[in-house]
Amino acid sequence: MRILFLTYHFPTPQEPGAARPWETAQLLRALGHEVVVITAGTHYMTGEDTRKKRKGLWSLEAIDGFRVIKTFAPSRHRRSFRRRLLNYLTYAALAFLAGLRECRWDAILMATDPPFIMPFGFLLARLRRASLILDERDLYPDTAVALGYLRSTALIKILETWQHFFRRRASRILAATPGIKRLLVQKGISSHKIVVFPNVPFSFHDNVPGDCDLRKDRGWGNAFLVLYAGTFGQANELSTILKAARLLQARAPQVRFVFIGDGEKKASCLAFCEEHDVRNVEFLSPQPRELMPHYLAAADVCIHSFSRHPFWECALSTKIFDAMLAGKPIVFAGRGDAADLIMAAQAGMVVEPEKPDLLAEAILFLYQQPSLREEMGANGRRYVLTHFSRQEMAHRLAQALQP
Repeated sequence: MRILFLTYHFPTPQEPGAARPWETAQLLRALGHEVVVITAGTHYMTGEDTRKKRKGLWSLEAIDGFRVIKTFAPSRHRRSFRRRLLNYLTYAALAFLAGLRECRWDAILMATDPPFIMPFGFLLARLRRASLILDERDLYPDTAVALGYLRSTALIKILETWQHFFRRRASRILAATPGIKRLLVQKGISSHKIVVFPNVPFSFHDNVPGDCDLRKDRGWGNAFLVLYAGTFGQANELSTILKAARLLQARAPQVRFVFIGDGEKKASCLAFCEEHDVRNVEFLSPQPRELMPHYLAAADVCIHSFSRHPFWECALSTKIFDAMLAGKPIVFAGRGDAADLIMAAQAGMVVEPEKPDLLAEAILFLYQQPSLREEMGANGRRYVLTHFSRQEMAHRLAQALQP
């Protein structure tokens, strides 16, 4: 089968960012399909232009055997809402034009973020008489509402109608979490056309070399490392983690927090530590995915946190699977799919969202229980390899491609 993959971001192992697009393309190739990727030329996290040839409307590159078309899109798009909107619209329009230049496709797999791509992917599928498969990594407009970006009832209704039109006409929908599937069913989408396809980053945990001593290189020594690695975006409740770090600064000076990533909230996180003299927190810039297993290996526990808003109960971050595959216990503040997975796997500790004191107590408890940490880490890795194996993920993807 010939598949056109429309995905706004497609980070390689040498770049920071989400693993899902890369993993999806790898699995499609393993299933024997021919894949061409159309993605934005600007990196979605850093805003940098990643095209090898920075001229023209798009450039064609060969990346790990894939044909990848990178469209022009305004760089540094995180500086303002207007610039971000322009970046999204430019990518969507140019992805459509680039797709028209390609020959006949059997299927078009389209990530629904940003939502502006939806009509263009739909038209490409109709013009090429290809089946349309939607990759629902986030849910719109629900995400924007939960983040407080959308408040107009009329606009929300218009966007719901917009999304529903394309969802109804898709052949299949890949849902990144069970919660997203539940919400789609509540919106009137048939459960039979939805396949749950989580963000399991296998490729980045295969054959990791063991010659990297980050503890020594970074001067971490025998510190107890609590690692957060991901975007500093609005969806992640990082203030809860920072407040927990502040609580532990005097009680457990051996505990050190390491944040890796970038995003809108990073400046406020730095300001919080400066204002409250929090010295047990270190911030690092985004790291290439191929290096992340080394940082995970150096950590004692991994940490993640969502707000108490009910929408985030359907979120299940790649960070959770990263930690489990690395054999690291997880401390999670939140409810829903992520909490359910951690508890089912017995892979860590779950506390109520936005409760820094409870999060601090959980970290302190695991700090004092090295054998329990080891057991939880082993439980998590075993659970992923049993219930979310590469073979299982390939099977789910193959199911979504069935007519």
